[in-house]
Amino acid sequence: GRLSFRSYGAEAGLGNLAATFMAQDPQGFLWVATQDGVYRYDGTRFRRYGRDEGLPSTYITALWIGQSGDLWVGTERGPAQLRGDHFESVPGSASPAVDRVNGVGRDGGGTLWLATATGLFVQRDDGAFSLAPGWPGGEATALLTSDELGTAVYAARGESVGRFDTGQWSFVESGQHGPWARIDALAVDVRGWLWARSVRYLFAKPPGASGFLDYGERIAPISNRGYLSLDRDGNLWGPTDVGVDAWDG
Repeated sequence: GRLSFRSYGAEAGLGNLAATFMAQDPQGFLWVATQDGVYRYDGTRFRRYGRDEGLPSTYITALWIGQSGDLWVGTERGPAQLRGDHFESVPGSASPAVDRVNGVGRDGGGTLWLATATGLFVQRDDGAFSLAPGWPGGEATALLTSDELGTAVYAARGESVGRFDTGQWSFVESGQHGPWARIDALAVDVRGWLWARSVRYLFAKPPGASGFLDYGERIAPISNRGYLSLDRDGNLWGPTDVGVDAWDG
């Protein structure tokens, strides 16, 4: 078959081409996170959201949209939530999570989690954030939550991946060491395999396995951050320094 591609740029209102994340909300709008703001595409043009629209920083490091349309972004200076047509930062100036956000998402129980440079945080009833119970300390480099996982949460801490369930953490090392093995992204496919990616490595942990398998030869490296996403058919996708790779497991 033949695939048709269309490029979007300044002529469509997309003023920054350094895109980091994309997601579609329940209304059909496409949201694009970039290194200079968030853009919403309505099928015709992109509209930019920046500091004037309430973002604490225009360098976007995370993007999450829930099934109900709940939209959060992470930035270099903390998280913000879309309220109507404006973003609001974390309530309360004393919140400890006002630094670089590596991941954001709600679990199946409705609790909002933040992976940040100073640790993993959960949102309290008053809207502010506190350190996640039992987190061993250090940067939370990646986060995975979903309705399918229920109240279970996956978070990466350097080269290890932890699962939080029934109030306890269990961690598994990736098996690689050094700065190239820092886990930047997590995904669980339809078979229940847990995938983890760094800038150079790709790991997979089948259900019941005690550790990760190294799938590094399956994907080309990337120089900045090991992004990873899962499509509706269960295929893994990730940008690389030479293009976009897909892996069907």
